[in-house]
Amino acid sequence: MKKIVVIGATAVDLLGQCLGSLIANDSNPGRITVSVGGVGHNIALLLAGLGMDVDLISPLAQDDFGKLIANRLADARFRFLPIPVENAFSAVYLAACDKNGVLEVGINDFSLLDQIENTDFNRYDNLIRAADAIVLDANLPEMVIGYLINRYHPIPIYCDGVSQTKVLRFKPFLDKIASIKVNRQELASLHGLALPLGEASIRTICDKSSVFYVITDGKNPVVYNDNGNIKSQTPETPHRYLTSTGAGDALFAGVIFGIKSGMSADQAVGCGLKLARLTFENGLAELGKKSLERLLDEEGTFDG
Repeated sequence: MKKIVVIGATAVDLLGQCLGSLIANDSNPGRITVSVGGVGHNIALLLAGLGMDVDLISPLAQDDFGKLIANRLADARFRFLPIPVENAFSAVYLAACDKNGVLEVGINDFSLLDQIENTDFNRYDNLIRAADAIVLDANLPEMVIGYLINRYHPIPIYCDGVSQTKVLRFKPFLDKIASIKVNRQELASLHGLALPLGEASIRTICDKSSVFYVITDGKNPVVYNDNGNIKSQTPETPHRYLTSTGAGDALFAGVIFGIKSGMSADQAVGCGLKLARLTFENGLAELGKKSLERLLDEEGTFDG
């Protein structure tokens, strides 16, 4: 069993979904749920569901939301290793979705992560050094990202770009990471290029780097590089839409699982796309209760 250490955001997700068509500038009837999320948490949840041995290191505020997070993760499939932060507010993600679960607008407050320092990881040093892979999300401060990458390289490090602004925190360290998941806007920001990005631009980026890029574009094909070739796969169409929240995290979790399980790049991306589709159909909270490895096996993910 591969040991994965995930370092990143754990947040409270407040998700509102309209029952009917969304009416702008008005109060819409709907359902509101409260759950634990955050990029780091979501990837850890899914990797654990896939049978990986997972530790999640994440800052934890001491407010009411922090207590909710600690209580809900007490019996998680992965080990939650908090970095306590005093006099701070928990990371929170607020999303308003249409009746199909597709995000209309989201607001996030992840300022909690700006308060962690390099020394906060001293207590977990031996644990991190024993990892087969490390996963970082760009919600971490650049100082911390640099410290972790420089200290633990050459352990394979997988990075989630998060946003056009935050992805720049990885730019100084691209020569030391194994893989990064970005959308096209984040990729353009990372390399100082204008949109739209054509295949020639993507090829130029990939040819100059040893990084395994996983490039998303909404419902359009996921593009990735494989032994000098630029390839793509079309996302799977969900049988039903519950929510889009966490689908990108699921994609990357599936890719990481695939690579660490010895799959080819094609198989790993295919695994990620299946996991993203399952997230659309079930939601992260429900998927977190299932044996994802068995679900993927039933769909023929491991055939051939």
